Amino acid sequence: MKRDVSLLEEFMKTRGPAPELPVTLERVSISRKVEENLWTVRTPRLERMGERVRAVSLEVELVDEEQRRYVMVAETGMFDEEFGDVVLERVRGEVEFSSGGLRFAAPKGAWNRGDGRLVFPEGVFAEEDEKTTLRAGSGWILPGGSVFLSGDVVVEWEEP
Repeated sequence: MKRDVSLLEEFMKTRGPAPELPVTLERVSISRKVEENLWTVRTPRLERMGERVRAVSLEVELVDEEQRRYVMVAETGMFDEEFGDVVLERVRGEVEFSSGGLRFAAPKGAWNRGDGRLVFPEGVFAEEDEKTTLRAGSGWILPGGSVFLSGDVVVEWEEP
């Protein structure tokens, strides 16, 4: 796939300036190692226009250098190649830590290559287990498993 897209870009360069042509790919699965992290993205449809890539109904899996696994599913996702930012709409997922797991759902999730945080600017619902739930107006997850919540945080738990 990457070779085919590169051929199109090279063809356009030899023909001189041309308008950006959209590229649509279907049934895409991409794995890429970024620093020590292995990212895998699966989507039935990927649309590229210039530096921006849009995916629909996508699944993102990240395995970090310590073998922690993060899985996210989103209705849509937008990736900006210039800045390395990813915005996921209607995202839900699961993060595995050595101390256990955390499931979450949010209207929007944003990831920036710079600090590696997965930010939930429009609120987040999380569940540590069936007996502990969290809701917050905003929050983020840092690589390594630290979770920060702010803005009307509500924690509910059921004692054994």
